[in-house]
Amino acid sequence: MTIFQLVMTNYLYHEISQLLDLSAEDAASFYHLPRITHRDPFDRMLIWQAIREKLVLISKDSKIAAYEDYGLKILPFS
Repeated sequence: MTIFQLVMTNYLYHEISQLLDLSAEDAASFYHLPRITHRDPFDRMLIWQAIREKLVLISKDSKIAAYEDYGLKILPFS
């Protein structure tokens, strides 16, 4: 990992990241998200919350990008 990546990781973690409560509505409706490439229920819930709340999801997981067609905004992190 480069110095830039370390600085950005620290910045993102401390300044931009936020805890997101799981609403009853999100929990009850995330089955609407198609199971196209990602089958992990925790990851799918994060994807669903990001779509519904219009948030940007930062992830190294390349499978998550398939959900951009469903409204997911993603920032790939390598």
